[in-house]
Amino acid sequence: MNMAMERTTIQRRAASGLPECRYERDDCHACRDGRCMALSDTDFGSRDCPFYRNKRENVQEVSLCLNILIRKGRSDLIDKYRPVYLALNLLGGEDDFIHDAKARLEAKKTEMRAEIERRRDYVNRIGGEWYE
Repeated sequence: MNMAMERTTIQRRAASGLPECRYERDDCHACRDGRCMALSDTDFGSRDCPFYRNKRENVQEVSLCLNILIRKGRSDLIDKYRPVYLALNLLGGEDDFIHDAKARLEAKKTEMRAEIERRRDYVNRIGGEWYE
């Protein structure tokens, strides 16, 4: 890289306001153009970055989190992080995401309603009172 290009790259990195990544691993999910997109401080002394994950590990972890949010019915958080899921190509497109998430949430809602009915029937059978 020539000196003028190198200077421009350094200036662009500094102007971004993001901290410089001291490790610059090519496969880090948070390192872009030599800057850390996830942390505000990248000085860990002599230790390695504790936040480092390669892109494959990151996709696996985000996918696991998405499944947990769906199981818990947290559509508010699913909606909040939808751009992340789309950017990682976990969903195959927004329409697929919305369809898949709604179907999974509906299945969970149906399952929870059935459980409530089972419990209500049990309470009624033993002569207890059911409180809504």
